[in-house]
Amino acid sequence: MQKVMAKKDQIRALLKSIETGDPGPLAVVNEDKYIQHNPQTHAGSEGLAVLFERLSKTNPRVTVVRAFADGNFVFAHTEYDFSRRNIGFEVFRFENGQAVEHWDNIQARLDPNPSGHSMVDGATDAVDHG
Repeated sequence: MQKVMAKKDQIRALLKSIETGDPGPLAVVNEDKYIQHNPQTHAGSEGLAVLFERLSKTNPRVTVVRAFADGNFVFAHTEYDFSRRNIGFEVFRFENGQAVEHWDNIQARLDPNPSGHSMVDGATDAVDHG
């Protein structure tokens, strides 16, 4: 019996595949229903496959700082290094075990704020105290 990866681990694998161009993790995307809200990326997994393959040739680095799942949503906080360092916040909506919708916000990594905190420091695991 094959163990099914948790949604957040599937998204971790998907985002890390930007480094390699490996199309395997793209299977988490339902290309028939996928809605891509980033205007820089084409809809569907074929658009992602082309994008990830192109990006992999630039020797990118992708660090998934933290990922959380809540019901049908996965949230990932990422650091990307393409030609400059960027911080991303990704949201994926799942339906029937596959990602069907994606939103993101990506901005340049800034120096620590006046209290000394960076854009990615802090706890990386969440504990449900409820």
